[in-house]
Amino acid sequence: MIKYSIVIPTWNNIEYTAMCIKNVMAYTKGHEIIVVDGGSSDGTWGWLQEVTTRTPKIKAIRTTDTNGFSHQVNIGIAAASGEYIVVLNNDVLVTPLWAEKLCRSIEEGPGLVHVKRVGLAGPVSNYVGGRQQHPEPPTSPEGLEEFASAHARANQGKVVLTGFLSGFCMMIKREVIEEIGGFDERFDPGGFEDNDFVLRAEAKGYRAVIAVDCFVWHWGGRTLWLPEFKHLKGGLANRKKFLEKWYNPSKKKLVAMIRVRNQAMLLRRVLKRTEEFADEIVVLCDRCTDGSDKVAREFEKVTEVIEKQGKFDEYKDRA
Repeated sequence: MIKYSIVIPTWNNIEYTAMCIKNVMAYTKGHEIIVVDGGSSDGTWGWLQEVTTRTPKIKAIRTTDTNGFSHQVNIGIAAASGEYIVVLNNDVLVTPLWAEKLCRSIEEGPGLVHVKRVGLAGPVSNYVGGRQQHPEPPTSPEGLEEFASAHARANQGKVVLTGFLSGFCMMIKREVIEEIGGFDERFDPGGFEDNDFVLRAEAKGYRAVIAVDCFVWHWGGRTLWLPEFKHLKGGLANRKKFLEKWYNPSKKKLVAMIRVRNQAMLLRRVLKRTEEFADEIVVLCDRCTDGSDKVAREFEKVTEVIEKQGKFDEYKDRA
């Protein structure tokens, strides 16, 4: 029986796809790999056809009607037969026992973070937003296995509840998809589909967690920063679509939390933009000495400024 169906959307970048698949094959058991190619022009499709003839665990599907991330993910999900679905960017290098750690955080998560149901999980990494960002990551994948193993020993069994998971490496329990569906294709070509999916899951009672003991390497931005996708601004261009779908001033308040360290001028610009959609803003000043705290207090929607003097703990202080 297949436990993990690993869905990898691709669009060019054949060298990263090859490295990604190599690591998945080396460090995963009980799995299938479903690569959904969005019309690559660099030889990716020919290479995939060759690989699939040699490796039955790998399936390749080609679509040319869109280069949309969500569309490709949904095609992969439809072809998946595993108990758990993993959405994996093609510029990720997984590490030993990565799938087992993510799966354990879902299965044991309710007891660990004190919620009724956990439906999805993600790892920590060197290139990711929010609480999944490792505070002191390696600067290259050299020695990755040793780093990940040491990190796992130091954080063994640690699971934290989160309101956001990045779609670069997201494990989803099949029953979640059966209840809420796949990724929302209105966010194609890419950006905010992961935020949206987590919120939809949470609305049905499925919480998201971070398996802190699971570290994977993420090259980051290998597709979104290509010239063809420059207009997406790294995925941020879809912010308006996301707010149109989710922001309702008559319902729950939207509270934004901003962490800053000695970036007073940048903070002022960020706060101006954030006031456009947030109801309240909390600013965490991480050992600031440039007056960032005073800048934050100039803004009406900033309801709290927290001044952190000691070393910032990514997992504890964000909570």
